[in-house]
Amino acid sequence: MKSINRHLTYVQWLVFCLVACLPFVIKAADTAITTSAAPLPSIQNFPFTEPEFETLRDAETIDNQAITALVQDTRGLIWIGTQTGLVRYDGYRFRKFVNNPNNPFSLTGDYIYSLSATKDGRLWVGTLNDGISVFDPASERFERFRHDGG
Repeated sequence: MKSINRHLTYVQWLVFCLVACLPFVIKAADTAITTSAAPLPSIQNFPFTEPEFETLRDAETIDNQAITALVQDTRGLIWIGTQTGLVRYDGYRFRKFVNNPNNPFSLTGDYIYSLSATKDGRLWVGTLNDGISVFDPASERFERFRHDGG
């Protein structure tokens, strides 16, 4: 998802998608209702057609930084790469992962450049200058791969 404007935050992107798709959903529902055999009430009578926005708690975990990468893994988790670390969103809360030089199982670096989720559930995390980390969901640990400048 490198094509997503890096200056949009995740929440802005989500709101944009919801607002952009809403007219198409309403039009498709109206078309389906008018072409069905049995008369159904108009889609405008249903309360779910009114947009409703909710502030996500813990959203400040993203630190209002530019989102540099975005991916969804096989378990449905959203992974958000930022300039200050990696954020995981499970639909309820955010969890941030950062580099800790004293922990060999933390991220290689904090500036996330790219993300790739594999079918086996692992997440490959490319950093700007510090190498690659591979997240193992079973152990909740990262394996580090650094460039050897030799």
